Amino acid sequence: DLQNQYGKEDAPPGQLLSPLLTGLGIMVGFEVLTKLWSGDHKAGTPEIEAFLREVGQLSESHAIALAQFRHALAHGYRLQTVRKKDQETYSFKASDDVSGRAVVCDLAAFEFEINLWRLKDLFISAISRYHDLLQKSSDLQAKFMVAKANIGEIEIIG
Repeated sequence: DLQNQYGKEDAPPGQLLSPLLTGLGIMVGFEVLTKLWSGDHKAGTPEIEAFLREVGQLSESHAIALAQFRHALAHGYRLQTVRKKDQETYSFKASDDVSGRAVVCDLAAFEFEINLWRLKDLFISAISRYHDLLQKSSDLQAKFMVAKANIGEIEIIG
């Protein structure tokens, strides 16, 4: 489905058809990866942040920002949210600038620019890193099997 938004995963950046929908789709992808990685099909914000830090290799503040970006899109389909943990308001600007170098750019306190092309790159690399870790760790393999069983199967009828 994401490839319908941004093109083939190995293709150079083109035009995003729906930038916010693309951002939401990628962030939901991170959520699914988090559930498989943690073994918890009910994984929430702390686990998503941990996955983004440990597997995505983001700093603590950027992992928190991306988790809040997910919440802003998923719970209001907008670019602002209030973090439940501390009631801080997070604001975002979504960018589809192909020359952007960072996934998350700090604009001001609790204000961030999210580059959707770099977010896509981070997602693809996180899938690869997680796959590599999964091959080497029996603990991660066990968590994967538990989460997969709890998530269930997806069937698309068309």
